[in-house]
Amino acid sequence: MIFSLSTHWNAGWHETGEAMVDDILALGVDRLEVGYDLRIDQVPGVRRRVEEGAVKVQSVHNYCPTPVGAPYGHPELFLMSAREQRTRDSAVLHISNTIQFAAEMGADVVVVHAGRISMRHISSTLLHMVADGKQFSKRYEKLRTKLLMKREKLAPAPLARVKGCLEELLPFLEKHKVRLAIENLPSWETVPNESELLTLLNDFDSPLLCAWHDTGHGRLREILGFSSATLWLEKYGARLAGMHIHDVSATGADHIMPPLGTMDFTAFKPFVRSDMVLAFEPAPGTPATEVQEGLRTVAQAWSDEAKEDATTT
Repeated sequence: MIFSLSTHWNAGWHETGEAMVDDILALGVDRLEVGYDLRIDQVPGVRRRVEEGAVKVQSVHNYCPTPVGAPYGHPELFLMSAREQRTRDSAVLHISNTIQFAAEMGADVVVVHAGRISMRHISSTLLHMVADGKQFSKRYEKLRTKLLMKREKLAPAPLARVKGCLEELLPFLEKHKVRLAIENLPSWETVPNESELLTLLNDFDSPLLCAWHDTGHGRLREILGFSSATLWLEKYGARLAGMHIHDVSATGADHIMPPLGTMDFTAFKPFVRSDMVLAFEPAPGTPATEVQEGLRTVAQAWSDEAKEDATTT
């Protein structure tokens, strides 16, 4: 099984792209996801390592490299769901730049955050209540119901704006033979949710538009009581381009390495394919020893032997 590692882990530690890549190679990983916080001055070094054959870029996380003038790298600098046409135009422009960069690096997947709904952010409040053991309280259920109802009312407009941007991007994806994979996000105030993403994929019916599953984000959505990761992975089927792999603590802390969290990674075994991108995405500053242990833990959970055990029990 081949794993890649996101440069989000160590881009901030290094002045050069070469040093950043060499840091990852030292872990025994020769596949990359180039993260959204890659600086333009680091690009030549990454390109050199790719041209030397030392490493292969499998995926790129939008927006990458960080756009000129942006104060820092972030996947939601511009959102396709934005009400302002100018912001949506910027999203399309800079996603196009990321697509071109991915093609130049030899990657065929760009991971993107599609959008958010303009509403009060209740998911964070609910997550704090879960951490305090209050997920079965009347207040929790009241807030959860309020969030569901408000979201259902407001979601169609931003979804339509996302769809319009995707229509503009599709010819560019076809030109560069790059897939655009829409990532699940941890809060319920985002678009699309799982069913909306499936509808989008079916509406476009293009192999260049895909789903991307973040294991930690999916677990947080499960904790909040909004979805089941395995149910939707089954529905996405071959339209699932890849995964971000990381764990979640009992208190909802994200981007930690297994087995330090609470997730059962064997549950993902039936949905892992050899043609998927499997990108570890540890938080910046995670010790290298924890990253290595995470790689070992998931490799064991997804091994052929583990799969055989699962089918016989």
